[in-house]
Amino acid sequence: MLEILISSTVLILALTALRFFLRGKLNPRLQYTLWLLAALRLLLPVSLVRSPVSVMNAVPDVPAAVQRLTAPENRRAPQTDNTQSTVQTASETETAPTEAQMQLTGSTILKLVWLTGAAAMALAVLAQNLLFLRRLKRIRRPFACPESPVPVWVASGLPSPCLAGLFRPEIYLTPEAAQNPETRQFVLRHELAHYHARDQLWSLLRLICQCLYWFDPFVWLAAALSQRDCELACDERVLKDLDPGSRVSYGRALLGLVAPKRARGQLLSCATTMQLGRKSLRERITLIAKKPKMAAYTLVFVLVLSLVLTACTFTGAPAQPEPEPVPEPVQTEPEPVQPEEPPADTEAPQPVEDDPEADFQMAFPMLNYASFQRYLDEHPETLDSGWEHIRINEAGFDDAGTSIETQQGDQVLAVDAEYGIVLVRITGDGYRGVLAVGKDPSRLSIEMATTLGTAGQLSGEIASAHNGVLAMNANGFLDPNGAGNGGLLAGYTMSNGTAYGDHFSAYAYKRIELHEDNLFYIKDALSPVSEDCTDAAEFTPALIVDGKKIMDDYWTGEQPRACIGQSENYEILMLVIEGRYPLEGILGTSVNNCSEILLQHKCMQAINLDGGSSAMLWFDGEYVTQSSSSPLRYTGGRPLPNAWVYKKAE
Repeated sequence: MLEILISSTVLILALTALRFFLRGKLNPRLQYTLWLLAALRLLLPVSLVRSPVSVMNAVPDVPAAVQRLTAPENRRAPQTDNTQSTVQTASETETAPTEAQMQLTGSTILKLVWLTGAAAMALAVLAQNLLFLRRLKRIRRPFACPESPVPVWVASGLPSPCLAGLFRPEIYLTPEAAQNPETRQFVLRHELAHYHARDQLWSLLRLICQCLYWFDPFVWLAAALSQRDCELACDERVLKDLDPGSRVSYGRALLGLVAPKRARGQLLSCATTMQLGRKSLRERITLIAKKPKMAAYTLVFVLVLSLVLTACTFTGAPAQPEPEPVPEPVQTEPEPVQPEEPPADTEAPQPVEDDPEADFQMAFPMLNYASFQRYLDEHPETLDSGWEHIRINEAGFDDAGTSIETQQGDQVLAVDAEYGIVLVRITGDGYRGVLAVGKDPSRLSIEMATTLGTAGQLSGEIASAHNGVLAMNANGFLDPNGAGNGGLLAGYTMSNGTAYGDHFSAYAYKRIELHEDNLFYIKDALSPVSEDCTDAAEFTPALIVDGKKIMDDYWTGEQPRACIGQSENYEILMLVIEGRYPLEGILGTSVNNCSEILLQHKCMQAINLDGGSSAMLWFDGEYVTQSSSSPLRYTGGRPLPNAWVYKKAE
């Protein structure tokens, strides 16, 4: 839509300027025909091709609004077998009633306004034309005119003669025009010229554009000018067969029949009436008096200009150049089932010796290296400490970010070469979030709050106490008094080989285990814990197992989400989706959509964790996502019993 509006506006302004500067030098029929270009541009839903001469090359990219119309979900969360306590999870928070039953976001409101306006315009056009035809049939009387190929009527009270009707047009005369033979002859010639040119159908095309683009003043300008040019073209067809004396008589007839004032709603009519106002009358009299002729060079100029305008406005901006190829690391994939022994090689391939840039490029194949090089050109200080110590961090709450992109076109928020971390902005319809990618799974573990059993701690506090650089929430927690202190662990967990809590004995909870081979495995919560498991957490549902999406038909609500997984390259994937800010159009998303996001990053194993206000991502001393709870929005969310921590060093 935006591309059509911009290109059509340029085209309309160019045609208007051409009409002004070449007035009296341009053939009226050609002048009228040029407006067909504007109509085609408005009705063509896409650009024909991508071109370097397109006007869209001068327009910066405008991101789509992240907004939608939706209703919050209202489902009950499953209970644990502890009847005295409830698990404080994202699902429980989903069940809480919201203040509004339906939230309208900006994008949806604009669509509704546009559709409502278009429908109202269409009804107005239909009503006006039907009422006009009905009135004509009520007041008309037949008039014998054998030389006319269409029926001719006389209608008392008609402001001016006209041709009315789309597919079976009829000529309507005023009593004054019918009584004077000379005037009647000129009027019939004029209206028959409209008939042979099928001007009533061109009027319909104009009205369709007006209905669809009712909000665009440039479309209304084009409609008014094209309607005026229609009459000029019709006059030119009549005048070409008249001698000089008859031309003067034709001019007098116009003066006697044309109303000097445009009738209300004339732009919404399909009928070819003569009520087009004083300016139009002045142009028509000038045409009759001067009998202008178009020079050959003018014709050539107009044709060339038309081709140029078509090339500039019917085309789109060229696609961005393909990113430079990035060498793919050769890595051994894990077995699809739990291996008896760890894979022989889970390490990233060795970089080219004595080539730090190649080392960096191989360590971060997800980056669009062309965009990264452009960033370095703009920020050469990034390399002051060498490729091994690149630190870029724009991962805060603002929308600035960096100009670096991934191979998929997502915006990169942070790059930490020392610890092998990349943060990526995730956006979609009604949600936003951050995906953290950690290259070294050996740095990951679950760490427990030092106040476990009492108050819990924020994920950033837990991470800071264990030399962490990246952290997110892990298990849910029990909240018997509704205090939300996060001190009571819900479900089983293992931290650095030490077990905490009990397995869920009800409902289909899952457990994600991190083994000594640095690989994730998904199991049922009631299944035995593997002997080589070092860290584990329980929640539900499983999202991806052995590279296959696990569809879930229960947790389908649009809510804040937290998920953890591992890619086929053994990268740790931490995904946190924000939500519950309807005024901003940020509601959250479903677990199934989280699966799709992770699969785009080649995820092999993943599980959904506690969501809601527990879903938070912490990086390098700051929270890079916002809590779904307004009082906790910028404070790190809720206290937690434990957290997944990606450490700086063992």
